[in-house]
Amino acid sequence: MRIEGILAVATVSIVGMLFVFRFDALGVVNNQSVPELIFTNTIYTEVDTNSTLSTATSRYGVQEKERLKLERFIYHSYDLDDLRATVAIFEGDDTIWMEGNVTLKQHDGEIYKTQKAIYHQKTTLLEITVPFEARRFDTVSYGKSMVYNGRTKEMRANTIESYTQLKKITIKE
Repeated sequence: MRIEGILAVATVSIVGMLFVFRFDALGVVNNQSVPELIFTNTIYTEVDTNSTLSTATSRYGVQEKERLKLERFIYHSYDLDDLRATVAIFEGDDTIWMEGNVTLKQHDGEIYKTQKAIYHQKTTLLEITVPFEARRFDTVSYGKSMVYNGRTKEMRANTIESYTQLKKITIKE
């Protein structure tokens, strides 16, 4: 009877430990953030009752709570021709946080490039707090940080490191 008693105690102990570890593992899984929605190759269109306000495309996206993360992001609106980034994160109704090869192109040919930026859709402000390149008409500027207003076409830079005037070349035939 001694061996049967030892085996019974060992079996109950092993089964009990399995339940304890299983419930602990489930608790860890339940505490992690789980995406609400995952999608690929998607086009988003923002409309009002009269017209299309903006469109955006992405190759991959994840929706979690109040946050939408898009990869290989391209955005178009009435106020700007093209806004691109490797990763874009929407939080709230207005703000787009962008990282990686951020490029803003305006309808008139202005181009702004950086690695990180914040775009406010309602005010059309582009905030850049890292080094940038700005091509405006026939000038190229390099600086450390800037704010660009898409409606008024005004650029306010805190530090401009270099400024180049491009020459127009005309070829006579």
